[in-house]
Amino acid sequence: MKTPILVDCDGVLSDLIGSVLMLARERAGIYKTEADIVHYDYGKALEWPRWWVEVENAVRDREFVYRMHPYPGSFKALRELEAKVGRENVFVCTKAWKGLPEWMAQRSAWLQDFAGVPTERQIFCSDKALIPGLLIDDDPENMKGRDFHSAYCVERPWNVGAPFTRGTFEALVASLQDRGEL
Repeated sequence: MKTPILVDCDGVLSDLIGSVLMLARERAGIYKTEADIVHYDYGKALEWPRWWVEVENAVRDREFVYRMHPYPGSFKALRELEAKVGRENVFVCTKAWKGLPEWMAQRSAWLQDFAGVPTERQIFCSDKALIPGLLIDDDPENMKGRDFHSAYCVERPWNVGAPFTRGTFEALVASLQDRGEL
């Protein structure tokens, strides 16, 4: 078996921050863009300390997770990755929202219905360091414990300065192919 490829969902495949920003406009009258989110403390970046309460309510009330949009080009890059290394070697590895089982159920359905990732290739965990493989993620915290060549950081405003190779998901897939790492 080849080295498993672990692709994060929120921030790589799905546009979580776009959905949070839309919720901030609707519920709190906050008008910010993705470029304004320069770290993972969304409450601080949005100047909206209780943002997570509104997200939790939206998950319970209106399928917040299931209605997220994919990042443009993310599904195409995922298909290219699967074609190169085999579908059986590509997994979506994502964290569940603690104490909110609806998040995981909606995320699983989203992955199946929109991204075409069956449940047997979905990994929900609290610590991605425990899952072996090459990780493609947008959160440098999830990459801790991995060497430089076993983690790739999808470039977003909140991870500038990450000590890993950064770029778009599509460019990272191409780079891996060019360097023969897949």
